[in-house]
Amino acid sequence: MLEKTVNRIKEDIVIRYTFLGTLIVGLISQGMGLFNTYSSHDDAIALFSYGETYGIGRWLTDIIFRLAQHILVNGDGTLSLPLFNGLMIIVCVAVSACFAVGILDIHDPLRGAFIGGIMVCVPTITCFFGYRYNAAQYGLGVLFAAIGAYYICKAQHVWGYIIGALILGCSAGIYQGFMPFALSLILFWCIGYADSRDDDDTGRLIRDLLIKPALMLLSVIFYFLMNKLYLLSIDSRLLEYRGIDSVAEVSVREYLLRVLIAYKQFIIPTRETLFYIYPSNIRYVYYFFGVIGCICMVMLLIRNYRKSILRGVIVTALFALIPLATNFMIVLTGTEYM
Repeated sequence: MLEKTVNRIKEDIVIRYTFLGTLIVGLISQGMGLFNTYSSHDDAIALFSYGETYGIGRWLTDIIFRLAQHILVNGDGTLSLPLFNGLMIIVCVAVSACFAVGILDIHDPLRGAFIGGIMVCVPTITCFFGYRYNAAQYGLGVLFAAIGAYYICKAQHVWGYIIGALILGCSAGIYQGFMPFALSLILFWCIGYADSRDDDDTGRLIRDLLIKPALMLLSVIFYFLMNKLYLLSIDSRLLEYRGIDSVAEVSVREYLLRVLIAYKQFIIPTRETLFYIYPSNIRYVYYFFGVIGCICMVMLLIRNYRKSILRGVIVTALFALIPLATNFMIVLTGTEYM
C-alpha cells in the first residue's frame, strides 16, 4: 500500500497541485511568522529547551526531543528557529493535505490546492508559529494524524487498519489537538463512502462503517496505554493541565453535558469562551459557509433517501456526528479550554 501511495504522489497531478498550493499559500499567509521571531507563552522560556511534555500526555513528543538532543545537537538542547521550524510545519501540512485529498477522493487539482491552502491557514497551524521550539514536532503530529486516518479509511487488510490506528495514537502522543482533524477526515470519508455505494448490500455498508469507530477507539486505547507505560518508565505522572489528568475520571453525566456543549458551540459559537476563534465579523463568514454546507447536506440526503429509507437514515446519522468530531476536544478535556 505504501508503494502505491508513493507512486500516486509521483504521477497524480492532483497531489502535485495540492502540495505546491499548500506551500505557496503557507509561505504567503505565514510569512510574518517565518521570517520574524514571535515568541508566545512557552516559547519565550523554552528557546533552548523543550519544556514539559510527558506530564501533559505528550509522551511521543518527549521521546522525539530526547532523540533529537542526542542525535542532532549532541545533547545540548533544542532551538526555537523561525525559518527552519516554520518550514517544517508547512511541509508537513502540505504532505498531510495530500493524504487528506486521497481520503476524500478529490480528483480536481484546484480543489486539492484549495483544501491544502485552507489547512495551512487554520488557527491551530498559525498559532504554532508562536511556539517554534516545538513546531517541527507539531508538524509531525499533523502528518501522523493524516496518515493514520488514511490507513483507517483506505487499508485493504486488517493489519493496515491496525497500523492506521496506532499511527493515529502516536499523533495524539505528540499533540492531542490533532484528534478532531483525523476524526473529521474519517467521518467525511464515511459520508462519501455511504453516498457512493449503489448496491443494496446495506449490511456490508453498516459493517464497513462500524469498523471505523472501533479503530478510533483502538487508537485512543493505544495512546493512553503508551502514555501510562512511558510515565512509569520515567517515574512520573500526569499534571493537572486542562483536564488531561482527569479524562478517565469524569462521570457519564459530565461527558453528556460536554457533548451538548460541543453541539452548541458548533451551531452558535460563544464569544466568551477561551477557544472562540471568530472575532469581529468573521463569525458571519462561518455562518455563510455553514449555510452552504447545510444546502449541500440536504441535497445529498435527498439523493440517499431516494435510494432507500435506511440509506438515508445512515447518512443522516453520519452528518449528525460532524459537530461531535470537530469539537471532540471539548468532550475529551472539558469546556474551559480548546
